[in-house]
Amino acid sequence: MTIVRVDAWTKALPLVEPVALGGQFYGDVPVAFLRIRTEDKRAGMGCAVPGLDIDDAELEKLTAAMADTADNLMDADPLQRKRLTAQFEGRVATAVEMALLDLLGQQAGMPLHVLWGSAD
Repeated sequence: MTIVRVDAWTKALPLVEPVALGGQFYGDVPVAFLRIRTEDKRAGMGCAVPGLDIDDAELEKLTAAMADTADNLMDADPLQRKRLTAQFEGRVATAVEMALLDLLGQQAGMPLHVLWGSAD
């Protein structure tokens, strides 16, 4: 299995109930998404939630940092999760690891909670 494409984008997801933070009310939460595709058409999904009070510039910066992961991930084996994730920091590392774990579960043919032994 080899990584052939990495996509990153943001979307504001609506909250069921508005949340108050620092006297401000929020009706949605910005989420930065990362999708890692392999040559066998699998797609692993990861995301980062930077916080309700993030401004547009910070969100764009996070999305750009996630998109920049492509340089370090292209043509790599997604099953080398620890080595690949170690190249990144913070929320970007979390999103990359989440997407790589998604691919691991797909490769194993089972949900991660079953793979990790918590299917009781």
